[in-house]
Amino acid sequence: MMGRHLDWNEQLTNFRQRKLFDLKYGTDTANNLMKPEFKPVPNLEHGKHYMASWTKEVIHSYQFAKKLLGPSFGSYQFIDLGCGKGKACLVWRLQCLKDNIKQDVLGVDYYPPFIDIARSNTHKIFGDFGHFLVTGAETINYHSFERPLILYLYNPFDAVILAKVLDKLLEIPVLVIYNIPSHRTTLIHYGYKLVYVKQGDNQNEDTQIFISPNLQIKHLDIVV
Repeated sequence: MMGRHLDWNEQLTNFRQRKLFDLKYGTDTANNLMKPEFKPVPNLEHGKHYMASWTKEVIHSYQFAKKLLGPSFGSYQFIDLGCGKGKACLVWRLQCLKDNIKQDVLGVDYYPPFIDIARSNTHKIFGDFGHFLVTGAETINYHSFERPLILYLYNPFDAVILAKVLDKLLEIPVLVIYNIPSHRTTLIHYGYKLVYVKQGDNQNEDTQIFISPNLQIKHLDIVV
């Protein structure tokens, strides 16, 4: 089924937030892939179609997380769950490079072709192949990182997988960046606290940030 036709303003915004990044860096992140076009993989029924994160949303989220976490920001492990072709990881690394911050950036996706593209994209910008894993988000041993986590979610999967991920995150300090937060109630059910809300005319501008019950932040106020 064909999607609705984008008007001129939407096309311009899509160009600025998706295609312009690829034109600047020679990467391949902007082209969508609908679920019927996926090759069979486990848990495909729980995943969503592929679209790239908007550049400005990743940057806004990065800036808020850096301010919120303060000097400890660099010690957090960044993980993009459902990273697709690596757009959020690329933008995050570029921001870290700009701020001279060393932070481990990991992308995870259950669809092998995406990880191949993400590695290629990373090499075009940074000269290395980055840190990516082909696996389901629910299979990761998050305790093995032995550090607090920043999880980036661009609406990658349904509430079934999200609950399985949260089960494996118990007792780990976690900050969750949730763009297009379709299953935010699952996070709330697990005791996560909302600390940031950003909304816009387009669903890609809807971002909420949560912290786990054991992540202690001084002078915490919800930012809207």
